[in-house]
Amino acid sequence: MAIVIFITVQFFHTQSRRSMLVGILCCIFGIIMYGSPLTIMGRIVLHVTYCKATPREDGNRA
Repeated sequence: MAIVIFITVQFFHTQSRRSMLVGILCCIFGIIMYGSPLTIMGRIVLHVTYCKATPREDGNRA
């Protein structure tokens, strides 16, 4: 957080450029925040699919 504030204040001197940088960063982190649970769900689905398709030694699929 401090790094973003430092970079914004030091290198972006106008309000419009600062707003643009902060807005872009918020969009990126928002996508990451809401996308990460979806990747975990994808891993779970693949794991369950693999486990159901893999035959067991005793013949059961559970």
